[in-house]
Amino acid sequence: MTQSQQWPLLLILVLVFLAYLMMSSLVASAILGVVSHTTAASLLAALPVSLMSALVNIAVFRYWSLSQPSGPQAPPDSEIARLTQVVMASGYFDGILP
Repeated sequence: MTQSQQWPLLLILVLVFLAYLMMSSLVASAILGVVSHTTAASLLAALPVSLMSALVNIAVFRYWSLSQPSGPQAPPDSEIARLTQVVMASGYFDGILP
């Protein structure tokens, strides 16, 4: 990743984080205003805030993966064959696989 790609990515991360903080605060305040029981309101607020956090992580990772010039690369076949031999030689699958 070049320097010209890093600054927009950093700016997007900061802006997305600030938007996440603002939205989670608004959602939590709205739920706390509607539900009078503090424990129930905290539990109800945790679900949408957690979902928003997961969506932010997915969006940032997707942007980062699309900004890569070649995208994710699979290991070469020789590497896969070597790892398969190592795992099979470990004896972990003895009795499980025919």
